[in-house]
Amino acid sequence: MKRNVSRTAVAGEVALGLALLTAFWAAGAGLAALLPRVPLPGSLWGMLLLFAALRGGLIPEARVRRAAALLVRWLGLLFVPVGVGVAAYGELVARNLLALTVAIGAGSLLTLLVAGVVARALLRSEQP
Repeated sequence: MKRNVSRTAVAGEVALGLALLTAFWAAGAGLAALLPRVPLPGSLWGMLLLFAALRGGLIPEARVRRAAALLVRWLGLLFVPVGVGVAAYGELVARNLLALTVAIGAGSLLTLLVAGVVARALLRSEQP
């Protein structure tokens, strides 16, 4: 059975979710400023704080679900400035193509490995 939700209610839900996501981002930025010796950017601190709040039940997932889905839907648009930067510095990128390829490949592989280990650990912790 499909829920009949007004556009105003959906807009309010998205606005609240975006406000919460922004608040966690800002808290992360503040934490990064308080801990300058820890080499993590504020956005990552914010994601870790949000993860802890979601995992700990402090914030229900439904509060940020629509806003997160909206951001994921428009994620490609958020990479346009990066693409423009690469195009503007094409010669520099071409000169350092091998180093960039190795760095991106190694970083991607490391990210996949860490994500897999974390996912496996989380799945094991949820099993009785």
